[in-house]
Amino acid sequence: MRNPIALASLFILLLFCGASFYCYPQYDDFSYAYKVLHQGFWATQLSEYCGWNGRYLATALLTAGPMVWGTLAWYRAIPIALIVGLVLSLFLVFRVLRTRLSLPAGQLQPLPWALIFSAMFALSVPDVAQAFYWSAASLTYTLPLIFCNLAIALYFSRWPQWAAPSTLAPLTTWVRFAVLAFLLVGTIGCDETIMFIVNYVLVTALAFRYWRERKVDRFLLALLVVAISSSLVVVLAPGNSVRGAYFENGHKIVRTAGNLIQFTLLYPFQFITIPLAAVVIRYFSSDAREGNVGVSDLGAGEVGATNSVAPAWLNQLRAHRWYVLAFWLGITFVACFPSSWAMGGQPNSRTRNLIVYFFVLGLLPVTLAFFRRIQIKSWRARLSTLAVAVAFFIGLNMFNLAKDYALKFNNYSANWQKMLAGQHDQLLEKDKPKTLFVDDLGNVAPETLNYFKAQRPEFFR
Repeated sequence: MRNPIALASLFILLLFCGASFYCYPQYDDFSYAYKVLHQGFWATQLSEYCGWNGRYLATALLTAGPMVWGTLAWYRAIPIALIVGLVLSLFLVFRVLRTRLSLPAGQLQPLPWALIFSAMFALSVPDVAQAFYWSAASLTYTLPLIFCNLAIALYFSRWPQWAAPSTLAPLTTWVRFAVLAFLLVGTIGCDETIMFIVNYVLVTALAFRYWRERKVDRFLLALLVVAISSSLVVVLAPGNSVRGAYFENGHKIVRTAGNLIQFTLLYPFQFITIPLAAVVIRYFSSDAREGNVGVSDLGAGEVGATNSVAPAWLNQLRAHRWYVLAFWLGITFVACFPSSWAMGGQPNSRTRNLIVYFFVLGLLPVTLAFFRRIQIKSWRARLSTLAVAVAFFIGLNMFNLAKDYALKFNNYSANWQKMLAGQHDQLLEKDKPKTLFVDDLGNVAPETLNYFKAQRPEFFR
């Protein structure tokens, strides 16, 4: 792998993985563990469904995780598993897309692009702690992104738009449908935001294929039925009304409509970070060896697409560019609906983390649909590739990570050991690392921590 940007991405992801060795449980982690230890697993599922929310899979994972049966080492393995899962699932997506688009071997290399997109996501999220290190948020909002990647890869492997066989093609239709249905049920059971996104994507994909082919895609229709059925389990949970009662501005039509319009137009500008902008600029500044119509590998070397005739898939993308743009913005619109309707305000940080992921995933296709690449001299292309690699180390999340490694991680761990030893009840504000600590939650309730220490003292050993 000779791609400097991919190598920089790998290094950055390793730094984020290393930070997991310093993380500790926070707030809801203890609350869910307390409920299970106090009243049992199945009783907790019922009480959460009837008294708080209908997120059946997220609740099951949070009440059956390492806080109950494992150790701190297993808890710290969750962020690493999520980061690795993102890379591997994106690897499958790019591998299938490259095959379905019949791209040459040098273009859209799966591993470099999986590393680059994963790093861009980690560097662009509003709250890194809730994206990876606080399991109550990461298993609810980041885990379903991995499920979505797997579903995308599996679905495109059966899409008969191009003749090239996929690496996943030998799967039969029924097995493929069963796996996709399983992924949809799991994804929708994590949170309401991803639930709306999944249903939106399926409905628009079904409508688009009907418009193109004048017939209903029964495979997609069956998946939509599964998605709607799973969504009803979430939406009809009695606990939703209990939870909704805490937000006095919720369920107001005019306020919701205003929020949706405002955030849909604002977020595309707010989510742009230096690494994202650098990748887009480099992508559209190719040297002559990379051609001007293919999918370059961002300076990885010889690409082999030197003809000037745009491939069929690119012509199709540009022919439907306004649909692509509307679809991309539509994801942000529907993703903001649960927060705007139920809470009457802006989506919280963990929800924006999820929205950022789809923003990052769709940014290059959208720009590719509207802009043509320009050619620059080879030495400038190589120099710009190195500049992008350097740009990945510029930004708030990277700054906080470097600062925490240098100044705060060790103090954070030492402070936790004092709490466990009963020397004090609260974490010191100056020792809270931005990368790991969730700002909008505060400190762990002393009574919850004390109960957990008494019931599961081996967890911290």
